[in-house]
Amino acid sequence: MNQDRNSIGNWLQEKVIKEKFNNWFGFAILLLLGLSIAYFISGQGKEVSLIALMGIIAIPVITISLISLRVGFYILFILTSFLPIIERIFYLNVKSGTIIDIYIYVLMFAVLMRKAVKTHEWSFMKEPITIVLLIIFGYDLLQVFNINGNFTAWFFGARLSFRTICIYLIAEGIFETRKDIFTFLKVWLGVAVLASFYCFYQEFVGLPKFDLDWASKTTERINLLFIGGKWRKWSFISDVATFGLFMSFAGMMAFTLALAKFVWYKRVMLFIAGILFWTAMLYSGTRTAYVIVPIGVAIYVLLNINKVKTLAFAVIAGVVFVSLYFAPIYNPTLTRLRSAFNPSQDASMNVRDMNRARIRPYIFSHPFGGGLLTTGDGGEEHYPGHPLAGFPPDSGFLQTLLETGWPGLMLEMFLFIVVLGTGVRNYYTIRDPILKGYYLAFIASFFALTVSLYSQMSMDGFPLLFIYLANYVFMYRLKKLDQAPEDSAETI
Repeated sequence: MNQDRNSIGNWLQEKVIKEKFNNWFGFAILLLLGLSIAYFISGQGKEVSLIALMGIIAIPVITISLISLRVGFYILFILTSFLPIIERIFYLNVKSGTIIDIYIYVLMFAVLMRKAVKTHEWSFMKEPITIVLLIIFGYDLLQVFNINGNFTAWFFGARLSFRTICIYLIAEGIFETRKDIFTFLKVWLGVAVLASFYCFYQEFVGLPKFDLDWASKTTERINLLFIGGKWRKWSFISDVATFGLFMSFAGMMAFTLALAKFVWYKRVMLFIAGILFWTAMLYSGTRTAYVIVPIGVAIYVLLNINKVKTLAFAVIAGVVFVSLYFAPIYNPTLTRLRSAFNPSQDASMNVRDMNRARIRPYIFSHPFGGGLLTTGDGGEEHYPGHPLAGFPPDSGFLQTLLETGWPGLMLEMFLFIVVLGTGVRNYYTIRDPILKGYYLAFIASFFALTVSLYSQMSMDGFPLLFIYLANYVFMYRLKKLDQAPEDSAETI
């Protein structure tokens, strides 16, 4: 009997340890295990099945991400871009924010460990942008003592603030060379091209059943998306406002880069991409996205006003705008575009003004705000009895003011001033013409997007949040790359 046991043990040691399951026995075991897992999750519902599948995929993905942080970042960027349409296709109601946050924490931890063990590069901690970001995060943590809020709402609000810090640290850790930044731009604009193509499919072919079911799920969503007898378009992005701003931002980048010193065919490709992006933006029906386009163009012209091609671009942009605004063409898309520049005739803008007037006494009586995540849907979910619960800020600036008070709003405005000040100062001192063109694109796009906070809460949506925070890093990193002994070859 003992001899039989020893022979079985030796056989298992041979198959498992020495051959590492690379044999028929390993195949049989893995097949049996896979079938057992499939049988188990098949009776647990789509949500549990998706979580199980994501768990299976997460192990190799996280492993790859830890080996190559840049690959991990792009996986995260692409995942957050396409995850909404996956949820709509399979009619899933899974709160994926926690899974995304865990992935972000893993990447952030890996970046910090790499800096601590390998590169020992901590100079970014002295950057004014980093310092102000950390001060804002510290102030958000102090909001736990705000007697107007509660711990649950503060916890989820602080988690969003911590997410911002994490993504910034990840971007700081992976965008170290020109190639890193150029690769990011290619991936970003590539995702934007796909988003615009799917938007055109929704517009000219029609909404697929899963999109239509999602859009008509609630009365509120129908009222938001079905305007003037026509559905607004959101592509595969999470919501229509984020999609519109994403397209506006991408279009601004494409057009401004098309005016930089690249070879002619790259400039033509960027120009065509810009047309695609801004056309898709029109179909989104996001009026804030419409308004920030001329703002971004104006900043670009002011920063580069001594160039003939800049003035030519301004004239062409002005002619196109006037033509669209005054042309005797009437359809829901152009009507909504024109209404964006006539806010007094916009019923929704009048409602927003009334809401702001109604909430003004609360602002003055609560100088430190009502607490993190106490406005809108977040307040209804985490603090339903709060005076701000369910109140629609309809503005990033107003939301900051209501939740964190005047100090929070002033810190946020100061951050934007520091970011833009850093970018403008470096733009006028940088030598490389290619990097100078990138600075123009980043500054114009970033300023336009900050203005959008007046009428949109536009910074928290994916993938826009990654792009926005990457801009923080680019504002000082491009200057360092200009001083680095590296070829200034054209790369995009």
